[in-house]
Amino acid sequence: LMDGNKVAGAEGKYAVNIRAVAVDNNNKFGNWSETQYVEFDTNIPTIGTHKNVIEYAENGTTVKATKAYIPDMYLKGKVDLELSVEDKEGIKQVMYYVANTEEGLASARGTIINNLGEEQTWGSGATETKGYIVKIPLAADSTASGTKYVKVVATKDSDTETTAYEKFSVNFDNSAP
Repeated sequence: LMDGNKVAGAEGKYAVNIRAVAVDNNNKFGNWSETQYVEFDTNIPTIGTHKNVIEYAENGTTVKATKAYIPDMYLKGKVDLELSVEDKEGIKQVMYYVANTEEGLASARGTIINNLGEEQTWGSGATETKGYIVKIPLAADSTASGTKYVKVVATKDSDTETTAYEKFSVNFDNSAP
């Protein structure tokens, strides 16, 4: 689709010029807007290609179940979100934010994951990516309730340090019926 619009000297960047025009109820066109130049960068980190939630037993350390992440799923007890962060050039930093509302993510304090663990690779050749599997604590024990929203931000390990983010949400129901 965008092969003809590659930005010279910039791998994975594409450019488009965009203009807009309004049409009224009588199908009459207004004036065209000024042209806006926009670049799209396809070389951003990928977050959550592999994603699971890990539920722990009452002791808080024994894994009770590992489930594929489904947005807004219901969980109980101590839970971690486990996901991949990856890029062709590798990952420099991962941060996450947790809040009780989606709007609360904007003012939530970010946490840098200091120990990313051992770097892994996925795919091969032109599709090979490097990155990490990270665990983000969503509930420390069985007192969590309501919805938890998570925003994960990954920074690629390159001169441009391009970032990408992804949002996740889960529901907790720890009260007996």
